[in-house]
Amino acid sequence: MSKILKYYKHFMPIKVRFSDLDIVGHLNNSKYQTYLEEARIAYFHDVFNQDKSTLNFNSVLSKISIDFIKPIEYGDDITIYTRLFNVDARSFEVHNLFVRREKEKTEIVAKAHTLMAAFDYHTKKPIIYPEEYCEVVRSFEETGEIP
Repeated sequence: MSKILKYYKHFMPIKVRFSDLDIVGHLNNSKYQTYLEEARIAYFHDVFNQDKSTLNFNSVLSKISIDFIKPIEYGDDITIYTRLFNVDARSFEVHNLFVRREKEKTEIVAKAHTLMAAFDYHTKKPIIYPEEYCEVVRSFEETGEIP
Protein backbone atom coordinates (compact mmCIF):
# COMPACT_ATOMS: atom_id res chain seq x y z
CA MET A 1 0.00 0.00 0.00
CA SER A 2 2.80 2.42 0.78
CA LYS A 3 4.09 1.87 -2.75
CA ILE A 4 1.12 3.68 -4.30
CA LEU A 5 1.34 6.61 -1.86
CA LYS A 6 4.74 7.60 -3.21
CA TYR A 7 2.97 8.76 -6.38
CA TYR A 8 0.79 11.19 -4.43
CA LYS A 9 2.83 14.27 -3.56
CA HIS A 10 -0.01 16.27 -2.04
CA PHE A 11 -1.80 15.22 1.13
CA MET A 12 -3.96 16.79 3.80
CA PRO A 13 -4.74 15.41 7.27
CA ILE A 14 -8.34 15.41 8.53
CA LYS A 15 -9.58 14.67 12.03
CA VAL A 16 -13.04 13.09 11.89
CA ARG A 17 -15.44 15.07 14.09
CA PHE A 18 -18.49 13.73 15.88
CA SER A 19 -20.72 16.05 13.84
CA ASP A 20 -19.47 14.37 10.63
CA LEU A 21 -21.05 11.02 11.52
CA ASP A 22 -24.31 9.39 10.47
CA ILE A 23 -26.74 7.60 12.78
CA VAL A 24 -24.67 4.38 12.84
CA GLY A 25 -21.45 6.18 13.75
CA HIS A 26 -19.77 6.15 10.34
CA LEU A 27 -18.62 9.16 8.37
CA ASN A 28 -21.73 10.49 6.62
CA ASN A 29 -21.50 9.96 2.85
CA SER A 30 -22.02 13.70 2.22
CA LYS A 31 -18.94 14.49 4.32
CA TYR A 32 -16.72 12.57 1.91
CA GLN A 33 -17.51 15.21 -0.70
CA THR A 34 -16.85 17.99 1.81
CA TYR A 35 -13.47 16.46 2.61
CA LEU A 36 -12.70 16.09 -1.11
CA GLU A 37 -13.55 19.74 -1.64
CA GLU A 38 -11.21 20.75 1.20
CA ALA A 39 -8.47 18.58 -0.32
CA ARG A 40 -8.89 20.24 -3.75
CA ILE A 41 -8.77 23.72 -2.20
CA ALA A 42 -5.62 22.79 -0.27
CA TYR A 43 -4.07 21.35 -3.44
CA PHE A 44 -4.66 24.54 -5.45
CA HIS A 45 -3.50 26.69 -2.58
CA ASP A 46 -0.27 24.73 -2.21
CA VAL A 47 0.52 24.07 -5.89
CA PHE A 48 -0.49 27.48 -7.27
CA ASN A 49 0.23 29.55 -4.17
CA GLN A 50 -3.32 30.85 -4.41
CA ASP A 51 -4.74 32.82 -1.56
CA LYS A 52 -7.55 30.78 -0.02
CA SER A 53 -9.74 33.89 0.12
CA THR A 54 -10.05 34.04 -3.70
CA LEU A 55 -11.42 30.51 -4.17
CA ASN A 56 -11.76 31.16 -7.91
CA PHE A 57 -10.31 28.05 -9.50
CA ASN A 58 -12.21 28.42 -12.79
CA SER A 59 -13.37 24.83 -12.46
CA VAL A 60 -16.62 23.06 -11.76
CA LEU A 61 -17.18 19.52 -10.67
CA SER A 62 -18.45 17.54 -13.65
CA LYS A 63 -18.46 14.00 -12.29
CA ILE A 64 -17.60 12.29 -9.03
CA SER A 65 -17.22 8.66 -8.05
CA ILE A 66 -16.42 7.42 -4.54
CA ASP A 67 -15.55 3.86 -3.55
CA PHE A 68 -16.34 3.31 0.14
CA ILE A 69 -13.95 0.54 1.13
CA LYS A 70 -14.08 0.56 4.95
CA PRO A 71 -16.07 2.69 7.40
CA ILE A 72 -14.48 5.84 8.76
CA GLU A 73 -15.37 6.54 12.38
CA TYR A 74 -15.16 9.28 15.00
CA GLY A 75 -11.60 10.16 15.97
CA ASP A 76 -9.99 8.43 12.99
CA ASP A 77 -6.87 10.14 11.71
CA ILE A 78 -7.45 10.31 7.98
CA THR A 79 -5.08 11.68 5.38
CA ILE A 80 -6.45 12.56 1.96
CA TYR A 81 -3.93 12.15 -0.82
CA THR A 82 -4.56 14.08 -4.04
CA ARG A 83 -3.17 13.71 -7.54
CA LEU A 84 -4.22 15.33 -10.82
CA PHE A 85 -4.22 13.43 -14.11
CA ASN A 86 -5.03 14.12 -17.75
CA VAL A 87 -4.69 17.86 -17.40
CA ASP A 88 -5.61 19.60 -20.63
CA ALA A 89 -7.14 22.88 -21.76
CA ARG A 90 -10.71 21.88 -20.89
CA SER A 91 -10.61 19.48 -17.95
CA PHE A 92 -8.60 17.41 -15.51
CA GLU A 93 -9.12 14.38 -13.31
CA VAL A 94 -8.57 14.38 -9.55
CA HIS A 95 -7.75 11.09 -7.86
CA ASN A 96 -7.96 10.92 -4.08
CA LEU A 97 -7.13 8.27 -1.52
CA PHE A 98 -8.55 8.37 2.01
CA VAL A 99 -5.90 6.72 4.17
CA ARG A 100 -6.30 5.76 7.82
CA ARG A 101 -3.31 5.30 10.05
CA GLU A 102 -3.49 3.37 13.31
CA LYS A 103 -0.20 2.76 15.08
CA GLU A 104 1.89 0.88 12.49
CA LYS A 105 -1.04 0.03 10.21
CA THR A 106 -1.87 2.12 7.12
CA GLU A 107 -4.89 1.34 4.97
CA ILE A 108 -6.84 2.90 2.12
CA VAL A 109 -10.42 3.23 3.34
CA ALA A 110 -11.92 5.09 0.37
CA LYS A 111 -11.01 6.18 -3.16
CA ALA A 112 -12.46 9.00 -5.21
CA HIS A 113 -12.26 10.04 -8.82
CA THR A 114 -13.47 13.51 -9.81
CA LEU A 115 -13.68 15.14 -13.23
CA MET A 116 -13.30 18.91 -13.18
CA ALA A 117 -14.20 21.10 -16.16
CA ALA A 118 -12.87 24.56 -17.06
CA PHE A 119 -15.56 27.11 -16.31
CA ASP A 120 -15.98 30.88 -15.98
CA TYR A 121 -18.06 31.69 -12.91
CA HIS A 122 -19.03 35.13 -14.23
CA THR A 123 -20.20 34.20 -17.74
CA LYS A 124 -21.39 30.74 -16.63
CA LYS A 125 -19.77 29.20 -19.71
CA PRO A 126 -17.00 26.69 -20.40
CA ILE A 127 -13.55 28.17 -20.89
CA ILE A 128 -10.05 26.98 -21.70
CA TYR A 129 -7.32 26.74 -19.06
CA PRO A 130 -4.18 28.72 -19.87
CA GLU A 131 -1.26 26.49 -20.86
CA GLU A 132 0.73 27.90 -17.91
CA TYR A 133 -1.91 26.46 -15.56
CA CYS A 134 -1.56 23.03 -17.14
CA GLU A 135 2.22 23.20 -17.01
CA VAL A 136 2.27 24.05 -13.30
CA VAL A 137 0.22 20.93 -12.56
CA ARG A 138 2.21 18.71 -14.92
CA SER A 139 5.45 19.95 -13.39
CA PHE A 140 4.22 19.34 -9.85
CA GLU A 141 2.84 15.91 -10.68
CA GLU A 142 5.81 15.05 -12.90
CA THR A 143 3.15 13.52 -15.16
CA GLY A 144 3.19 9.78 -15.68
CA GLU A 145 0.61 7.23 -14.67
CA ILE A 146 0.55 5.20 -11.49
CA PRO A 147 1.64 1.64 -12.21
